[in-house]
Amino acid sequence: MASTLTMADVHSIETLLQRGWSYQRIARALGIPRETVARHASPLTGTDSKPVISTAEVAGRPSECRGLHDTILAKVEKGLSALRIHQDLVNEHGFSGSCQSVKRFVLYDRRLRSRCSRR
Repeated sequence: MASTLTMADVHSIETLLQRGWSYQRIARALGIPRETVARHASPLTGTDSKPVISTAEVAGRPSECRGLHDTILAKVEKGLSALRIHQDLVNEHGFSGSCQSVKRFVLYDRRLRSRCSRR
């Protein structure tokens, strides 16, 4: 049986997608199948996949690494791992963020640069 959504549900899907919620999270919150969320999201995004949103945008707060972007970028260009970069940031700059935050920042920066270089 097909699920019928009210206009309020459709509007909720649109709003939550704009806020960066995943299909699964929206489905749980509204009590509907994930596939239904995806079906209603496709016309909004113009594709069959959900838009890529950075972790910092979803969390609503800037990364602790943001202020050290140039330093991190220089270390990435030297070929250092995120773990090594984190250790250097702690020792050289008194960085209080986690190693995982450095990993996310490096990964997001790589994706961003690869997209920019394709254009």
